[in-house]
Amino acid sequence: MPGPQVANPCAARRWIVALGLVFFLVALAPAVALAHGEKGDISGSSGGGASGGPFAALNVNLLSHLPLADIGGDGSGIRGNDIWGWTDSQTGKEYALVGRTDGTSFVDVSDPLNPIYLGILPTHTGVTAWRDMKVYSDHMYVVSDLNAAHGMQIFDLTTLRGLSGPPVTFSETAHYSGFTRAHNLAINEDTGYAYVVGSNTFGGGLHFIDLTNPASPVAAGGYSGDGYTHDTQVVNYQGPDTDYTGAEIAFSSNEDTITITDVSSKVSPSLISKQGYAAANYVHQGWLTEDHRYFLSNDELDERNGTVATTVTHMWDLLDLDNPVYLGTYDHGTASIDHNLYIKDGIAYEGNYTTGMRLVDTSAVGIGQLETIGWIDTHPSKDSATSFDGVWSVYPFFDSGTILIGDRNEGLVVVEVDVVEGDVDLDGDVDISGDILVALSNFTGPNPASPAAPFNKLRSEGDIGPGLAGDGDVDVADLLTMFAAFTGPLDEGAGEGGLGGPAEAGDPAIPDLIYDAATGEVTLDADGSSIIGYSLHNATNSFLPGNHTPILAGVTTALTSQLEEAALAPGSGSIGLVFPAGLDLAGLQALLTVNQVSRSLGAPLVPFDLVVLSAGPPVPEPATWTLAALGMGSLGVFSLRRRRRRRA
Repeated sequence: MPGPQVANPCAARRWIVALGLVFFLVALAPAVALAHGEKGDISGSSGGGASGGPFAALNVNLLSHLPLADIGGDGSGIRGNDIWGWTDSQTGKEYALVGRTDGTSFVDVSDPLNPIYLGILPTHTGVTAWRDMKVYSDHMYVVSDLNAAHGMQIFDLTTLRGLSGPPVTFSETAHYSGFTRAHNLAINEDTGYAYVVGSNTFGGGLHFIDLTNPASPVAAGGYSGDGYTHDTQVVNYQGPDTDYTGAEIAFSSNEDTITITDVSSKVSPSLISKQGYAAANYVHQGWLTEDHRYFLSNDELDERNGTVATTVTHMWDLLDLDNPVYLGTYDHGTASIDHNLYIKDGIAYEGNYTTGMRLVDTSAVGIGQLETIGWIDTHPSKDSATSFDGVWSVYPFFDSGTILIGDRNEGLVVVEVDVVEGDVDLDGDVDISGDILVALSNFTGPNPASPAAPFNKLRSEGDIGPGLAGDGDVDVADLLTMFAAFTGPLDEGAGEGGLGGPAEAGDPAIPDLIYDAATGEVTLDADGSSIIGYSLHNATNSFLPGNHTPILAGVTTALTSQLEEAALAPGSGSIGLVFPAGLDLAGLQALLTVNQVSRSLGAPLVPFDLVVLSAGPPVPEPATWTLAALGMGSLGVFSLRRRRRRRA
């Protein structure tokens, strides 16, 4: 198709309704894990100084592994159980609190590749399979089930600061004896209350404890209206049901129901609702999505009793707290019992006994759909729907991205999610069709008013944001991150150019920007076809009405401040740029700079392979460079002065 017709081609200034394309070189960075600099093999690997063999994994990177024997186990049948984490409020250092049948081990995981075992807090009374701990105000609180008069241990975690001569056998800081045994506890850090469950008080229901003075907790009442509670999560509610906004709400797993209780008043707590589901075997534990709209739960015995064929996660819609709606189950397709799960940045981290830790994307839970996006199998010897071996629990809440896994047999396993920034479809690379074009189709530009978004925004739209959370928009920063991590599908044939022909770039599907070192000319594609046509064909975007709007493409050079423009119709045309002959790759990079066009304009972001035509020795692999067309916004009108090139 011919280029656009200009009313006055001799005018010094022309107004063009167009998309502004600006070109710049981006060095392709290697794919990196989000939290830590060293990326391990996808099958898992031991971190520096750690012991233990590799575990099979997908999108999870093993940082280190400390078997039970390395964290105080003596080989006499001691096993692991629950796990939690503590971040020192003063130093920012991170610690693993590892439950054992005979006490709690402390491990410094500030350097997750080289964890340090610090010592143990022995059990208050007896050895038992159940031990659970939580943290508030730099203090750890530990309960234990079927364990005589264990009560609740209190330990000042600041004792771990500057510890010399580890490992150390510690003593508890204080003890709470308002109950003897308990199955678990939750702490609402916003209110400073602990909620002990499954104890010998209040019928096994919620036992309230005031932690205003962390070392001297005070009994504050309880709730027994729905009998035994196995686990609970207590929050200051900020979900969609405005009847309860700001109230302190407990979301409890009560063996046969999900039970929701208003505990704002410790004197008169009240039941909001309870809801079961058909063939419930043992409603064990669950966690809210971060918007407090949905709840995922596990049933510890439905797999074991054969009620379901494989591991399932149960889903709930809590739009109306007075009337929870059961959405059904997500089938993992694995043979194991699911135990504890926690949600962070839209990912559910599930401790599923013999199949290890599973990562589940919750972005589509509203329509009753979940998706497994990663896993690590820390118990590779067997998968079993009747065994309680393997992962008891996980802790995914460190700001660093370090994740703790407590395995009953293997001890402490330290990992990170191994997702490449910009890898929208989680296939291990950042390419055109599965990643960049997804982001382009959802491009919004910066939106300062947008709230932080969970992990699902990366998967569904390309909103990368900080870490695994999005920032609520798909903007230039997201696209630049993708280009920095761009790999494209690997091409084993990519390599050297030679006399008379262009070097093959890493992805043959990506158009080439051809630089002829002999003539100093740069063109788009050897056949003269336009990158614009490629973009439209692949992105099928609607920026160009009727596919007839002309395109203005420009490159500014540092030597001449020259703006080369070419009005290109989709699928046709080329751009020719002339540079001094003999430039190398670095020299060419220095010449191509970003055009300062209006940020109200924009166009799709499209990569180029920089290909060098060499009259001399073969050119090194050029796929380490990408020439990107950077989109800044939407359709608009801008003016520019065309500067003619004068050649000597």
